[in-house]
Amino acid sequence: MRSDEACEELHCSVARENMSYHHRIAANRNDGITKMNGYWSWLGTMLVILLTAVTIAGIAEAQTSLTPADLQEEEKLEREFTDAW
Repeated sequence: MRSDEACEELHCSVARENMSYHHRIAANRNDGITKMNGYWSWLGTMLVILLTAVTIAGIAEAQTSLTPADLQEEEKLEREFTDAW
């Protein structure tokens, strides 16, 4: 009876070791997946920031660019200025 208990305890300790090993393997896989998910979310965040910056720059450029009428007025003033000299 005593040997059966010892055998069962030995079996349980081996099972515990194997389980902890498998849990470590699973944890390592989960860490890798978690890290990869972190990289993907970071990449998405950077993409949104980049697109926002490009959009803001495009809007600012569109608001400050000269229209054809402005260009004609500028050329007219330039000609008047150079003719005056």
